[in-house]
Amino acid sequence: MRGIRTVDWSDLSDEPISLSGIQSRHLPPERFRISWVSYEPTWVVPGTTRAGICYVLFGEFAFAQGSEDVDVAQGQVLYFSEGEFELRVPAHTRTEAVFVWELPPKFWSHGSA
Repeated sequence: MRGIRTVDWSDLSDEPISLSGIQSRHLPPERFRISWVSYEPTWVVPGTTRAGICYVLFGEFAFAQGSEDVDVAQGQVLYFSEGEFELRVPAHTRTEAVFVWELPPKFWSHGSA
C-alpha cells in the first residue's frame, strides 16, 4: 500500500468502535502490535513508521505523510504507508486512538526466524 486513506468504522462493523472490536479484526494476536495512545491538545508528533492502521476512538487529528495531508476524526480509520509522518492534534480536543501494525513473521510466536 502506498499513500494514506480513511474510511468510516461504520463501513467495517455494525458495532460501536472499541478496543475489543479492533482486536477482533487483527487475529491471530501474536501477528500484530496493537497500541492505545492518548494525545493532548496542540501536540505535534513527528516520526517514522511501518505501514499500519489507526482507529480514532475519541477526538481528531491531522496526519501528513509525503505530499498527503488528511483530517481524521472519531469513528474513522486511517490506513498509512511506511515512512515519515507528522500527526497534529488541534487545540480544542484531546485524542485517543489505537494503532495497529502487522509484525514481520520472525516476530510471530510460531513464525520462522
